[in-house]
Amino acid sequence: MANIEDSKKRRPVDIASKMFFGQPIVAADVINICIRDQIGKGKILPEYLTRLDPAHYNVLVEKDGKIKSDNRYRDLLFKCKIPEKEGKYIYVGIELQTKKDKNMLERCWEYDLRFYIEQKHDIAGRGSYERIPIVNIVLYLGYDKWNEKMSLFEKPFNFPKGVMSICPNYFINVFNMVDLARKSEVADSEELRVVLNCYRFIKNKRKLETIIKTGMPLGVYSLNAAILINVCLRLKLKLKVENGRVDMCKAMDDWRKEIERKAEKRGEKRGEKRGEKRGVIIGKEIGKEIGKEIGKAMADRRAEKRGKENTIISIVQRMLIGGVSIRDIAKYTGSSSAKVRAIAAAQNLALN
Repeated sequence: MANIEDSKKRRPVDIASKMFFGQPIVAADVINICIRDQIGKGKILPEYLTRLDPAHYNVLVEKDGKIKSDNRYRDLLFKCKIPEKEGKYIYVGIELQTKKDKNMLERCWEYDLRFYIEQKHDIAGRGSYERIPIVNIVLYLGYDKWNEKMSLFEKPFNFPKGVMSICPNYFINVFNMVDLARKSEVADSEELRVVLNCYRFIKNKRKLETIIKTGMPLGVYSLNAAILINVCLRLKLKLKVENGRVDMCKAMDDWRKEIERKAEKRGEKRGEKRGEKRGVIIGKEIGKEIGKEIGKAMADRRAEKRGKENTIISIVQRMLIGGVSIRDIAKYTGSSSAKVRAIAAAQNLALN
């Protein structure tokens, strides 16, 4: 198909969603869940669907009448046989959105206009100029609620009702995967049932893990389903593919071990930081105690020194009063003659 080359440049979630919902068995289930009541009583079967290349059904007509294809086109396009209506069919366009898009209505409107131009000029060579209606289904794969009808006149213009009644309206229906999950039992595709159940318990990680591991026999998923679950639910699983299948049990176990390993590593880092902080606190406390001991020892030494000096001064005083010579006093006290003279001068004592 022409859009395969372009899809390589798109995000993994876009590629994965197209691969998954592009399967006729899955697309048939989506159509039955979303619009079956509007198109007939019979059930849409996978064999009723023919997948088409959207690029061939999205044309432009220039002023000179030349027709060319545009590089913007819808995600998926199917030709759908209407049950119980021989020879009658419709086209079903499916848009896949992971984020809310305020321009979705206008984008689908533009796709439809180009599609009807294509039918008028019979670009695809159908051999009939009969106008076939197209139904748009927008599947919202995100988490937030966005599942309401989108109408061109959703926010009414400030005009009289009479004027609005003769203006053509246009609307599309947006279907939220979280809400569609309530109808998962309707789906014939085991893969779609598992995917919808995953969305159903999207906020319950424990339940989600159980569903992924036991949702299919032995937890072995098709590559399409595994990639969709992985990228849309942001599980970050490391998928290993064997014969086009993925062992999700092993992927989940590896994922849990990786989470535990990272948690343990984070715990070690937190422990190291707490240890460092505790060490600083203990170091400060020990430092304070050591400081006190050192201060006390220094004070004791200063007191001892002052005591010795006071004792020497007292001895020098008594010896000078007793008439002992400076030389003998210095020799007896172990002081210098200059110090003896200084003490004598400070005390106003006569020297001998």
